[in-house]
Amino acid sequence: MFARKRKCFCYLKHLCLHSFPQLYDQPRFGKVLAALFTRATELETLSLLSCEILEVGQQVGDAFAQMKSLRVLRILDFSDHTRALLARMRTPLVCVDFNLSRLDLDQEDPVPILAPFRDTLRHVKVNWVDFTSAETQFPHVTTLEAELCHPGGLGEIAQCFPGLQNFRMHTAREDGWDDDEAEEIRAHNLQSQAVHTWPSLNSLSGSAVTLYVLGVRCHVAHIDVSCGILVEPVDGERLAVVLADARPTRLSVHIRAWEFDATSLAQYLLPAKDSLVTLTLRIDFRGEQYEDPSPQIHAMLATLSLLSLRTIDLWVNWERPMRIYKMRFSPDDQTESSEDEEPGQSIADLDLAAIALQAACSIATLQFAIVDGRYPLRTKFFKISRNVDGPQDTPTVVELEDGNADREALCKEQYTRRAADCHSSCSMYP
Repeated sequence: MFARKRKCFCYLKHLCLHSFPQLYDQPRFGKVLAALFTRATELETLSLLSCEILEVGQQVGDAFAQMKSLRVLRILDFSDHTRALLARMRTPLVCVDFNLSRLDLDQEDPVPILAPFRDTLRHVKVNWVDFTSAETQFPHVTTLEAELCHPGGLGEIAQCFPGLQNFRMHTAREDGWDDDEAEEIRAHNLQSQAVHTWPSLNSLSGSAVTLYVLGVRCHVAHIDVSCGILVEPVDGERLAVVLADARPTRLSVHIRAWEFDATSLAQYLLPAKDSLVTLTLRIDFRGEQYEDPSPQIHAMLATLSLLSLRTIDLWVNWERPMRIYKMRFSPDDQTESSEDEEPGQSIADLDLAAIALQAACSIATLQFAIVDGRYPLRTKFFKISRNVDGPQDTPTVVELEDGNADREALCKEQYTRRAADCHSSCSMYP
């Protein structure tokens, strides 16, 4: 297919290769792949969705190992052959995304695999790992994402990545922790920090139980537990311990109002009441028939009076289980009937300004409120002013229009924060 276009390979910057098992036995396929890796001298980003591509023939593996221009490499499955090729590579990789999961193997230590790139790596994303060695340091790595990771290797992680600023961890047993085991691993991690830790982190992300077990004890600017929904009081209790350990200035949380008492959230935030400046809270409501959630939201906001927040970013969502079921299992029947909702009975009618005003009345230090009524998505930005000359500190909220400098600053901060929460900065494409 590429026989007449091999000269064009030299212009490639970004490439994603899928699995082509039907072509592996074709005699010319290996030659074309080898030519691609050899001639793509400007290739910076390579994504391999199957390591079998590198096993088509020795010439393919040799050409891959000799690539010099790669800066970003993503491999979604591994074999012993893949490991051997990486050990031979000398390209100055800056970002890697390696999935080490295999059905026949336990979680693997990624450090030996990453070692050839110790002097250039800045962003590491690994899946199905257990950090057990600390012989190699990666001084320039500032972002580590560890998916399906055993959380007991905090000391090794701190020793291997001394310059870490952004740390995200997801364990293989988010909902299956035995209390005794969780306490044992946490105690081990706390003890290891007597020797190796960080002076501070910019962001730390994971579920409340993962961060509790991880036990990071240093100042963290942004704690994000929104990837794991708070469901029961023990989740709140673990969050409180995490906040006491990290003393964050920003916090992102996700709760379901039908499982977790929203008015109890404030008591779990008290360990960070003197440091917390920005709270991002997604709160989900649920029911086949829409009921105005404003009373519950206002009651929850009223409990936040002891916090010293300057900005609150509130996402409000209403889930309809049967509609979600139909969308998942009846994709051909996703039309919405006019009978589904009565006029005025939709989250689209939620009074966002009233919610912002309640937040201003409850939190004396609040300067800005961002309220997002999701489905349909609509976000409003409010600035809070107070009548300090009156008999009471009476707040008023003013919606910020497009072009307002405060709104632009909030939009930029919100976009940056949410993009960081949802996407890896180790992007495979520019």
